[in-house]
Amino acid sequence: MKICHISTEKGFRGGERQLVRIHEGILASGEESIIICRSDNTELSQTNYAHGIAFKGFGTLVAPLQILRILIAQKPDLIHCHDSRALSLVAILKPFLKSPVVVSRKTVYSIANTGATKRKFTAVDHLIAVSHAAAEVVADRFPTLPVTVIFDGVVPYTGKSRSEVRAILGVSESITLFATVGYFSTEKNVPLLRKTADFLAQSFPNAKIVLIGPVAEKFLDLVENHSSILLAGKIENAETLYAGFDCYLSASTREGLGSALLDAVVRDIPAIALDSGGSRDIFAPNDTAHCENESAFLACVKEFCEGSHHLGDVVKRGISARNRFSIENLQTEHIALYRSLINQSRNMSNVKGI
Repeated sequence: MKICHISTEKGFRGGERQLVRIHEGILASGEESIIICRSDNTELSQTNYAHGIAFKGFGTLVAPLQILRILIAQKPDLIHCHDSRALSLVAILKPFLKSPVVVSRKTVYSIANTGATKRKFTAVDHLIAVSHAAAEVVADRFPTLPVTVIFDGVVPYTGKSRSEVRAILGVSESITLFATVGYFSTEKNVPLLRKTADFLAQSFPNAKIVLIGPVAEKFLDLVENHSSILLAGKIENAETLYAGFDCYLSASTREGLGSALLDAVVRDIPAIALDSGGSRDIFAPNDTAHCENESAFLACVKEFCEGSHHLGDVVKRGISARNRFSIENLQTEHIALYRSLINQSRNMSNVKGI
């Protein structure tokens, strides 16, 4: 089989890493895989069997034609769109395509109830959701669309030592260090992180929260010049820093899964998380570190600082996560689904031929 992956993203973040891991798994299995991506996405466009296309100026207008030219030449058995814009482009081409179309869904945002959205999703033969929460959003809008949940794959044990991380962040060993990673916008619930910092400053001044990643300008006033908040800014390969954290905090209100939180859990780092939808697949039911509301979140932080929070499930949680969110599962489950959909498509073609 030959799979064609299409991505229109400019950067190389969690979704693009997962794409490359799937692509590599297909190649390792002896099958064929190609990637169509932006030529200005350095990491993706330099991947083996990648085809970079222009997405600037006139190139944006003719992007569907550029994609169609590659598809005609490559003749893939299945097309996998890894983002919404990729699906929009493929939807334009759907009348000219014989291959089944799959799209990834990595968010829990509601799907717009517009004619354009409905037309776009008519091009989809199957949807792959990153979590059950993401799948539920799709089912609410398109109840007849086939959906399969396939979790992201995580590499668990690569990183710096605790002392190395503390040196990089300028934090002494005596500090109880809470950490959170990401782009701190509305979804990251910066006001709750500020409440947590205020509580620490008042009750546990020897504890700090480090924010690793850029902060949206409208939230800077909440986190700058606070005695219990350290702003580390963007750090490449932040997942290598987790050994330096005493506890990971996820205050997000909406996450398709929560890759930074997952990075902590698979490394056996204690974690406290607000229910974000996707986080329900990371924590077991009734896990006391998975919080329904802000009050429960702050209570967990207090208990952790006091040393009274029950942490016996941390290792058990990590073992479960490493089993369910493995690179091997990510690859084998995608490959199995691709083969099934291709076989279904071929059987349908044979029936039509009769």
